[in-house]
This record gives sequence, C-alpha cells and structure tokens, in this order.
Amino acid sequence: MSFADLPSGAGAGKTSDSRPYMEYTIPASALGINWTDMPDEARTFRLVEIKPHEQDNAAKVAGTNPSALSRELIFQTVIQVGNVRTKKDRDFLERWWAALGPKGRRMVEAAFLSMMTVEEGDVETFLSSGRPGQA
Repeated sequence: MSFADLPSGAGAGKTSDSRPYMEYTIPASALGINWTDMPDEARTFRLVEIKPHEQDNAAKVAGTNPSALSRELIFQTVIQVGNVRTKKDRDFLERWWAALGPKGRRMVEAAFLSMMTVEEGDVETFLSSGRPGQA
C-alpha cells in the first residue's frame, strides 16, 4: 500500500510540508523502565516515508556502524513525538528513543519496517513483469 492509498482519519494525515504520515501509539506495556522521564503523550509518534536525501543524511551520521544506520534511518522518518516536532529537537528524539526501552524501540522499528518492506505478492508481480529484450 502506498501513502496515496491511505485512508484519511485516525492514524493517517499530512505534515505541514504536505507529506503523508502514519501515526502510531505504543502500548504502555511495551515501554521501558525509564519511561517515567517522558510525558504520556510521547507514546504517540508520526512517521513519514523516507526521502533519498534523508537516507543519505542517515548514512553520513551513522558512518560504518550498521546499528547506528538502522537507528538513523528511523530518526529521519520520525517527524513528531507527542507535541514535539523532532526534526527541530534532536536531543528530545534521542531521549525519547532511550526512554522507550528495548520493547518500545522494537515497536517503532516494526512501524518503520512496515513502511519500507515490499510485500511478497508485490515482489512476485514485479518479477513476473520482466521481459527479455535486446539492447
């Protein structure tokens, strides 16, 4: 499903720069033990599809560390946590990420991967569309 196909209403919307987003709320049971440092509304966050230049930015920040690259790709797509616009407050984003704990971070990763992963049926359709040719 592309963002153009998303239904309007709860959980779907557009950013101030007209980028569609998905909004998720992390269950309280998945939060880390340090969550007490975060406001309850920070359980809700918004993700956008990553743009090519954002992928490049993530790679620059992460360097050669694959774990850091995964985190930075996610950081590029998290545009809002609660009422905080994270593109303007990297410090808050990093504190939120730490406070989520391992279960909460896995929830955010799952949301990110659901946006980035091609479904098997789509792959099969795509591959079956290939035709031989001659250059």
